[in-house]
Amino acid sequence: MKYFSTGFYVDNTAQLKNIFDECFTWVQESPHTSFIPAQLFCDYKKEYNPFESGNEKIEILIHENKSNNITMCCFRYSKISTPHKWITDISVNKDLIQKKTWVQVESSVVSQEAAYSAPQPKKPLIVMRLIEKFPGGNDDFFPISIEPFRFKDDNDSIKFASDIINGNTKNKLPVIYVSSKYYFNEHPHNIIPERLARKVCGLAHVVVEPGSKIFSNKVKRATNAKNAYSGVVGIYWPKGQGISFYKRNEKSAKDFEDEIYEEVLKATTTMAPISNSGWSEIQNQKTKESINTLKEKGEHTQELIELYEEDNTAQKEKIDELNQKINHLENRIRILQAKAPSQGDISISIGDEIDFYENEIKGFIITSLKQSLLYKKTNCRSYHIITSIIENNQIKNEKETHSNALKRALTGYRNMDKRTLSQLKDLGFDAKEEGKHWKITYNEDSRYTYILPKSGSDHRGSLNAISDIDNLIFS
Repeated sequence: MKYFSTGFYVDNTAQLKNIFDECFTWVQESPHTSFIPAQLFCDYKKEYNPFESGNEKIEILIHENKSNNITMCCFRYSKISTPHKWITDISVNKDLIQKKTWVQVESSVVSQEAAYSAPQPKKPLIVMRLIEKFPGGNDDFFPISIEPFRFKDDNDSIKFASDIINGNTKNKLPVIYVSSKYYFNEHPHNIIPERLARKVCGLAHVVVEPGSKIFSNKVKRATNAKNAYSGVVGIYWPKGQGISFYKRNEKSAKDFEDEIYEEVLKATTTMAPISNSGWSEIQNQKTKESINTLKEKGEHTQELIELYEEDNTAQKEKIDELNQKINHLENRIRILQAKAPSQGDISISIGDEIDFYENEIKGFIITSLKQSLLYKKTNCRSYHIITSIIENNQIKNEKETHSNALKRALTGYRNMDKRTLSQLKDLGFDAKEEGKHWKITYNEDSRYTYILPKSGSDHRGSLNAISDIDNLIFS
């Protein structure tokens, strides 16, 4: 059996009839169904409503749990498509005391013949339909929505972003943190936030940084550098369970979004449903209430024996369901273990510094290690360790790429024309006019500021400027 599961809150004013009407519409609009609208009329006063058409079946189970004032319902759609059987449950719990409406969507596919492997079920379209139709639910501070949450460039947003990263929120779903690139012309992010948010709605929340390096730096200081930055996407798992970082590299934006979606899908599927939700739980509650009623009457009849047998069957089904969850969790553990550092790997705190371009800090460390070998004996322990580190950490020389770009921008500098200004901005410099000079600052960090004249004197002057800036930033 392969399995999918997720859960979320919807607008509490949504009635059960409205939610299940949307489920009926979802089935009717499928190009693969044989159901027709006239077949699908539900009597919501009845506890059980079945509908059949060919190899498809819809069942609706409703139960009012008077002991805790929760109305429990489940819409089950099943279809046999040889050699597989597909089952999707949309369970709804309406809490009349807390005034909350919880929706749990679970899909499973079972291979009915041993020779065939069941495919992995995808997120059912009904998830997005319900969120789009009944917005207004919340997961702690996060609205359940098909739209991304965009931070503003202010202190409140910096605190909220820091709380997410530091694990100070109580959300059930993971948070996908989309950081802003340091250098960009039109698009500050490596994905299209609106498209990703629709794709992962009901599975994760998407939050988006403003296009500001200052915002990123402030979040970094508030989170001890646990934040995703410079275009990287981070997934922050609930309750501080961990952080995963993803780089786009050479992938298209869509392929990058698909990678993030698949990772979230695998993890969310292992999320256990709340204990009083789902088809088997409703049947279990009904059976227990019937047993208690007969006990109160003092009746020990064949009917009571049958109810005990039903309860036993329900418990076995629950055990099977939990075993399936265990299998998925074990698979998730294996995935995480495969990503974990192997024995012998080390991590180094870089304090308050961050990469201004890809692998900047790592590149400086490797360069320094290479230079240190000039003063080591080739047969000593430190030489062997440093050589091993260098050989196993080969990286592209981005420092040289940026240094060459600086030379191209300023060689023969006479004035700050549009071309020169554009090239400097692409490198991460901000330029401001100050009297007879231009003040250029690298990555909004005042430690790396240089003064250029508005009109260069000669070729030698531009070479001196290139040398000074290169020594300040790239050496």
